[in-house]
Amino acid sequence: APVAPDAATPVAAPVADSNSRIAMISAKIGLPIESIERFYDPSKAELELVIPRSKLPLQKRRAARSIALIYAGGDQAAYSREWTQVSAIREMCKSYNVFDSANFASTIAEAGDALVVRGKALQREVKVTRPGYEQLAELLRGLL
Repeated sequence: APVAPDAATPVAAPVADSNSRIAMISAKIGLPIESIERFYDPSKAELELVIPRSKLPLQKRRAARSIALIYAGGDQAAYSREWTQVSAIREMCKSYNVFDSANFASTIAEAGDALVVRGKALQREVKVTRPGYEQLAELLRGLL
């Protein structure tokens, strides 16, 4: 008989968790699960974006703003988080080669009514608003 793992031993998240996270994003954004799977991989401890760079705007500032909304919206929906660390968005922008250190803070701040920003410097966080989720749905539909 299999031995139950010790409570202190970390166990890899089962596939069902990944599927339920995709379903949570789908429900929050209002797009079919099949569409959501084209943008997000929630199988790890932190959300991953799987959008080709070629699908994002050419201008780094616009691409970074898109990534901020796509990442924060997915993160908050999939992991039931109220706020997303801007540092995680920064790393995602770096991985897509759209990070502009001189303008990153203002790029996030210029998200309009899509994001609420709180905190200073490295403790800055964003929260996606209802209009933000509507903008996210529109953005993702345009990327399909």
